[in-house]
Amino acid sequence: MRQISILIVNDDLNSCKLFKTYCTMAGYDAWSVESAELALAQLATVHPDLIILDMKLPGMNGMTFLRHLKADPAMRDIHVVITTVYHEHYDRKQVMEAGADGLLIVPTQKKLIMELIANTISESL
Repeated sequence: MRQISILIVNDDLNSCKLFKTYCTMAGYDAWSVESAELALAQLATVHPDLIILDMKLPGMNGMTFLRHLKADPAMRDIHVVITTVYHEHYDRKQVMEAGADGLLIVPTQKKLIMELIANTISESL
């Protein structure tokens, strides 16, 4: 059985470390980049099963990245979970209509994070 891969896109190093730790402890192959532009460069050579995408990024924000990803036939099947601390600026309906598989308001409990990741990934298996 192949290992599930997760790309974490977040400019906050502590958030990256936290998500990466949770994912690797659960047996997933996880790595991180700190901008949407770097994520797009990664996607030219790798195809993760899931992207954990922060909404507020330097340069291209998470919603713009999500729309770009979902418009590309080669990448639209990648699952995306959006994370944000600015829950008052985004509603679940808006994020889901843009193509995300989930919205995670952070900070939150590890259990909730891992359940959302596991449920999202299980949809692709």
